[in-house]
Amino acid sequence: MPANKGVPPSAGEGAGAGAGGEVDRRRRALIESYVGRKVSVSTSDLHHVVGRLVEIDQDDRLRILVDNQEVHVRRQGVVRIHEADPALAEYLK
Repeated sequence: MPANKGVPPSAGEGAGAGAGGEVDRRRRALIESYVGRKVSVSTSDLHHVVGRLVEIDQDDRLRILVDNQEVHVRRQGVVRIHEADPALAEYLK
């Protein structure tokens, strides 16, 4: 389990014009570290998803399996992501 469990992708971001690309790379790396695991994702449009993160596709969307149904979430819309307890029910709200 990553040491940064439960940390929002935006935590610890530096200010300044040059920081944008680095911040984006860190966010992507954080999300990629959860591929293949059960995750809990909160989005900027107030949705919440619990399921298995399959991949980040070429359109920069997270592909998540929720109860054997595929759900797509824009990576830029992820506000918080962390590894979910395996016993937690999978759902989309």
